[in-house]
Amino acid sequence: MSFESDTIATLAADDDIIALVAARITFVTAPQDPAAPFLVLRRISTDPTLSTDNGAAGSFELDNIRLEVSCNAKTSKQANDIARLVRRCLERARPTIYVMQDLLHDYSDMPDLYQTVVEFSCWHPDQIPS
Repeated sequence: MSFESDTIATLAADDDIIALVAARITFVTAPQDPAAPFLVLRRISTDPTLSTDNGAAGSFELDNIRLEVSCNAKTSKQANDIARLVRRCLERARPTIYVMQDLLHDYSDMPDLYQTVVEFSCWHPDQIPS
């Protein structure tokens, strides 16, 4: 699976997160007129830091990925609470390793929403197609 699908699956497997956001977890953009609360994930950058077997088919690369998770909710407290759940969930995950780097509380560009943005540095093993 890809980094994106692995990350969504990890979050979707957490009962506390799903109790709040249901299946409203997306990459890149929020759906139009989304019901709050919801998560929007964005890959900010990718740095392939380790390549074994010189990139031969079937070998693995370890990508260092910067991930931004925007936790959007009707109140600032709920956005912050969701961000804490996201952090706990992702920092327990394996084989991808997620380490929180930054946290920003803000009023969302979307009307009547608050957001807490959590930024992670991630190490994700990616197999090179055979």
